[in-house]
Amino acid sequence: MSDSSRMGTAELKRQVDELKHKFGSQAFLLFAAGLILRTGDYDDLSRQAVLDGPDDKKLDFFFVDRDSGRAFVMQSYQRDDWRRDAPPANKASDLNTAVAWLLDSEIGTIAREDIRAAAVDLRDALEDGYVHDVTLYYVHTAAHAANVDIELQAVQQSLRNKLEDWAIRAGTPITGSARQLSVDDVAELFEDHNAAITVKENFELPTETTPQEISGGKWRGIATTVRASVLVKIHDKYGDDITSANIRDYLGRRSSSRNINRQIQKTATEEPHNFWVYNNGLTLITHGFKVKEQAIECAGLAVTNGAQTLGSLSGMQDRSTLDDVLIPIRIIQSSEPDLVQDVIRYNNTQNPIKPWELRVLDPVQARLQEEFKERLGLTYQFRRGSSRGSAQHLHLAKLAPWLASFNGSPIFAHRNGPELFENEQRYRSLFNDQANVRHL
Repeated sequence: MSDSSRMGTAELKRQVDELKHKFGSQAFLLFAAGLILRTGDYDDLSRQAVLDGPDDKKLDFFFVDRDSGRAFVMQSYQRDDWRRDAPPANKASDLNTAVAWLLDSEIGTIAREDIRAAAVDLRDALEDGYVHDVTLYYVHTAAHAANVDIELQAVQQSLRNKLEDWAIRAGTPITGSARQLSVDDVAELFEDHNAAITVKENFELPTETTPQEISGGKWRGIATTVRASVLVKIHDKYGDDITSANIRDYLGRRSSSRNINRQIQKTATEEPHNFWVYNNGLTLITHGFKVKEQAIECAGLAVTNGAQTLGSLSGMQDRSTLDDVLIPIRIIQSSEPDLVQDVIRYNNTQNPIKPWELRVLDPVQARLQEEFKERLGLTYQFRRGSSRGSAQHLHLAKLAPWLASFNGSPIFAHRNGPELFENEQRYRSLFNDQANVRHL
């Protein structure tokens, strides 16, 4: 295991241990489910989806997400010591029992009202075409085990056989899969969850004004002023990684941006003391921050708005005035991935945002980019940057309508291309955990 994986697992265990005080043996299950469903509202998840208990029909967790067109069924195994040996394989096969109760049983024979309601909900959603994918998970706090994968292959085939009948009734294809989520697998999801912040080191930013702290329901933030020289040194060290949370990378070499970038540099050179009043400043996100005397300590850092300002200042040949340039900054912390994406989205409205750019932080896209390169030797682009792509490169904006057309919706793809990215169900029907680069 790499050092970064160990760090991810250690932080994962710390956060799960915090949840155990409230949710006990359900803590790891809820944390993993929160990562999959992109929510940190564990109270709501516990109320809506946890079915673990007496006569639970092997259903620890059940959730239908009509927005994305997916249903989730989970069986869990949690052990306090998180030992690296194999988990019990029989709990993987328990998912067969859970699916049989949900899809095949006589509704009246299900004693527990909440499980009966879950079976009705899933059947209605499948028959009405609201759900096009059912995913089964065996979530556990042990090592990833090959024999569990073999067991889940049989579970997956059984699920797909059952879904064929429901697909005929719905008049639309329904996919099904069964996956194992070990400690390491959940740690990887945890890393993907925080993918917007790729620079994870701790930073101490000296401040030039007294920081003003403010908080909302699911976020906390701080506003202050720092010297440009401090931020430019960080950019020099980490490059584009520090702007990973910006929908677009620095566009400095594009002709449409040159005048803006030259003006930023001109102001920094000729009117450094007026930079603060001319420039909108930077918005950054972090995993956490602490206010110290004349400094802010941040756990990880990423620029979500201000890549043009930072890139322009870093590109100056003469940096002698940067110590005199003051920049207003906001730093925001939130554990809600959807809220973080909205922060990124709404802080990038000075230029039109194309619908496909809203998917820049989807871990599926990052995975596909890596697999296109490793398996096929192809370059896959899913974010707009300063370098112009080759005609041989694959691009998300073009791939989506091609894929939708191949799947039987050419007219919709031609007329309603933006909705392929804006509508969660349509987007996830094209790009999901089962998306395979060879097929794409």
